[in-house]
Amino acid sequence: MSPQISRDTVAPAKRVLQLTLAGVFAAVIAACGGGGVGAGGTGATASGTVNGFGSVVIGGVRYDDSGISVSGEDASDDSKLRLGMSVDVSFDDSSCTTAATPVCVAKAFEIHSDLAGEVTADTLDVNGNGTIEVLGQTIAVTNNTFIHRSSGVSSALGLGTGQIVKVHGRRAAAAAATDWVATYIEIKAATDAGLAGLSSSFQFRLAGALTGTAGNYQIGGEPVDLTGITVPSGTNPFVRVRITPAAVRPANGWDVAELKSQRSRSLERRDRSRVEVQGYVESADVDAVANTTTLVINGVDVKVSGRLGAVEFEGSGLDYAALAATSALLEVKGTIDVNGVLIATKIELEDENEREFYALATEIGRVDTVANTFVVTKRNTDPITVTYSDTTPGVLEVSEASLGTQKLEIKGNLDRATGNLIATRIKRED
Repeated sequence: MSPQISRDTVAPAKRVLQLTLAGVFAAVIAACGGGGVGAGGTGATASGTVNGFGSVVIGGVRYDDSGISVSGEDASDDSKLRLGMSVDVSFDDSSCTTAATPVCVAKAFEIHSDLAGEVTADTLDVNGNGTIEVLGQTIAVTNNTFIHRSSGVSSALGLGTGQIVKVHGRRAAAAAATDWVATYIEIKAATDAGLAGLSSSFQFRLAGALTGTAGNYQIGGEPVDLTGITVPSGTNPFVRVRITPAAVRPANGWDVAELKSQRSRSLERRDRSRVEVQGYVESADVDAVANTTTLVINGVDVKVSGRLGAVEFEGSGLDYAALAATSALLEVKGTIDVNGVLIATKIELEDENEREFYALATEIGRVDTVANTFVVTKRNTDPITVTYSDTTPGVLEVSEASLGTQKLEIKGNLDRATGNLIATRIKRED
């Protein structure tokens, strides 16, 4: 038997993974251009995590969001895109450029959380980092997790037990002690008593492997009641469900209102010319005879050849031998074969701290060259304050006097305490 590393073998207590279904809750981006689409282009959908704006940046692809709509999950959402959110974007293949950073014209964005419910436990430290538990799922909260408070929730309220939240994120790496890594958390209500004040369209949400039998089903190890629900076939299929909200889990399990098998729509298109997947390695199956390793990254099957030169690796210490055990965030580029498997051509380490903004001169304002700050205001999202150093080499590649007079590319890290972007590089965008 070929050696295999998975979340089950590393942390078997509560995790059962479906290794053949591709989830929509991570950066699975169909980059455009080249073959694999019909003449004139066709409609397509990509799913991913928002990592920047100007256009909206998801998994290294920029989506022009001018003149498009953004749909929230329920009536209480303000339909604004924010860093770390999980979104679906629809676009036309023919609109995409073939630049190093492709740009596609978006038709619509749909926001979707991966988990929603009450925080029943937490191990958060004074900085707000640690873990929370929602619907039986343990979720890592890090410096990179963007925290947002809904209208009516105090801006001073820190994340904690008893709150009603929505969680966007990625499945954790195989060796991780958690089930998810949160990229964005929205506090919907300070306590479960606040459920009554939320929109009637608000529902709890859960995603995970479906296990058990009729009358005794679990999703991600959490008991659910699937009475009247059509159950998908297959072994432990990965599913996403909407649940009728309740302050206490019913005796028969959470009342499921809707169940969907969540194979990524991005990967339903076979023979795509360029596809990118971003996430952690959930499992690795090494085939020494075929000299290949099959990874599962956010539910996507990724085949990597060990043949010299077949795959380009980028990042310190990253090579074919290191793949199975890595816990780093990866970005994989390649093509989708007729079986829906991503055949890797390039794998690189991803900096999950760095965000990127592209701002027009008209979108840059309130420039303060004493405080070293300016504000970027873009459509479909909240204004963000950028702070920069005018003394650190390599950060400011334009003159301070020109800020607000030209288009800029801004890269930086999010300061969760202030919500500001700490710039690591500001340069002119041609």
